[in-house]
Amino acid sequence: MCGGLSAEGRGWPIDRQMLARLYERYSRELYLYIYSMCRSPEMAEDILQETFLKALLSRAVAALEAELGVRLFERAGRTVTLTPYGEVFYAALSQSSQSFPQSFMASSTLSKAIPFSVREY
Repeated sequence: MCGGLSAEGRGWPIDRQMLARLYERYSRELYLYIYSMCRSPEMAEDILQETFLKALLSRAVAALEAELGVRLFERAGRTVTLTPYGEVFYAALSQSSQSFPQSFMASSTLSKAIPFSVREY
């Protein structure tokens, strides 16, 4: 979940119960293995959390690609690059995210210039 939006809300196949079962089943064993390598409880916990987050992100990206009907990334080993479709998608997201602060500032300025109240119904 990020900023109040979840992949589930988009219809992406992320099952919280499944993720919880996987975490419950494998987290202790993975933690002990990671801890045996780094000997730091904090680092082992961080690496464990990152491992599960990467798996979740990978699944969400695959679902987004399926929803769009195009591959956004080329994967070769540990190398990941944007496809031409990914370049277009990234540019569109970048443009929309850059316009958000401008829109926010404009509405903030307007609200100071024209005072009114907003009520929830």
